Amino acid sequence: MINPFERLFAKALEIPREDLGPDRYHDHIQAKLESANRSQLLQIYKMGSELFRYTEDNRKRHVRALQRAADEAQQLVQELEEANAQKLDTLTRLAELVASLGVSAETETRSGGLDALVGQIKELVESQKRHTAEIDEARWVAVEAAEARSRFLANMSHEIRTPMNGIMGTLNLLSEERLGEEDRQYLEVVRRSTRALITVLNDILDFSRLQEGGVEISNAPLSLHDLCRDVQNIFRLAAEGKGIDLQLHLDEELPATVSGDETRLRQILNNLVGNATKFTEAGVVQIRVSARTDRLIFEISDTGIGMGPEAISRLFSPFRQGDDSITRRFGGTGLGLSISQNLAELMGGRIRVRSEAGKGSTFTFQLPLEALPESAGGARRRPKPESSLLKKVPPEDRLRVLVAEDNSINQLVARKSLERMGHRVTIASDGREAVGHAARADFDVVLMDLQMPVMDGIEAAGKIRQLPGRRGRLPIFAMTGHVMDESRRACAEAGVNGFIPKPFDLLTLRDTLEGCLEAGR
Repeated sequence: MINPFERLFAKALEIPREDLGPDRYHDHIQAKLESANRSQLLQIYKMGSELFRYTEDNRKRHVRALQRAADEAQQLVQELEEANAQKLDTLTRLAELVASLGVSAETETRSGGLDALVGQIKELVESQKRHTAEIDEARWVAVEAAEARSRFLANMSHEIRTPMNGIMGTLNLLSEERLGEEDRQYLEVVRRSTRALITVLNDILDFSRLQEGGVEISNAPLSLHDLCRDVQNIFRLAAEGKGIDLQLHLDEELPATVSGDETRLRQILNNLVGNATKFTEAGVVQIRVSARTDRLIFEISDTGIGMGPEAISRLFSPFRQGDDSITRRFGGTGLGLSISQNLAELMGGRIRVRSEAGKGSTFTFQLPLEALPESAGGARRRPKPESSLLKKVPPEDRLRVLVAEDNSINQLVARKSLERMGHRVTIASDGREAVGHAARADFDVVLMDLQMPVMDGIEAAGKIRQLPGRRGRLPIFAMTGHVMDESRRACAEAGVNGFIPKPFDLLTLRDTLEGCLEAGR
């Protein structure tokens, strides 16, 4: 493409466009300037033609992209900052050269059409300065839009998770009551529905974090056998309800313990096995895990509805499913596979799919997970059945727990859950009240909500850390609906020891309290 700066020089030098390509056109102009011995003007041309390769079309494309989507804007921000800094420097030097040329051109008579260039070059330079300012303004709009989106997601997460915590907590308490078989079935239906809603919320938040590059992969010892059996057990009831045979095949050569990110691997497997179960009406769903040299191969196959090449081509695109009829028939956000693919790539692999409409699908991914010796510590303990998680601890293991929570329903859920475990509970309705309790009495642990009136949890945690002696070293755990990375970083900076997202999981809560007990001995 020939830019406006080159067209301006070509016209002044009377160079016809003819059928020359952009590169030869550029060479013609440069050769004519060299033969005219106008070194100063040649220098201006070289700088300007390179600068103006950033064409008006590209400028409009970038501005539209910045205004159209915060996601695209975020990707362009750093690029534009660097490009604009370099461009402004070039514009300044170009303007200085043009000014000096304008003085000398008044005394020259041989220049012909070249003298007329000075004013037009100045106009182009000023135009580019305006364009640069326009890009800067659009960039700041993009940054503000991205920050507004993060705030919205954080608030949405909190507003949904807070009532969901009350629902899940109440269900857990009800599960401990003496209920008839029919009532227990109803209870399980509500519990599953609640977990499905939380899964949708988590998908939205995970997708946002992945788009912003905010997901980090951790490595710790994990048991593949336990993990895969857990995934099988999660979907066993759903499979049995549809008459599906859910099979698990583990290679005999599979290492017992590997180093990897258990949470993210579980997320991928849950999504793939969940989809296989959902889209299969009859037949078999198989989970196969095998070892090959330095990689582990995971394969999830089914005898479900399958799909054709067109559906496969858009399968991993966000907010898309095989076709609209699948969304109407089976539901879902269309984010699960996109998230799983991104996580697999972050872990060094990639999900591939083979499928045929009406015959089923097979999803495969390989991960470079390092095998660890069987003596390696840190592998996850087997989960305790939920029915045992609210049983009382021995008297010597009972803790004094300060719960900072402004929501009356969640106060009730936290108090009843902890008291059924045998712990002593004090409730604070805001951060300032929590600091007062911590200053006046001895506690073993604080469970702190973040969004509270009068004083929020972050400020309260910081003030507790300023208390003298043991009270200033009190273990503090954020139990909150704010689960975005910004909240986690703010908690760490305030001296918070850990994070329990709402709706809180009884196993996580019990493990947290047991950890405090062990640390205090």
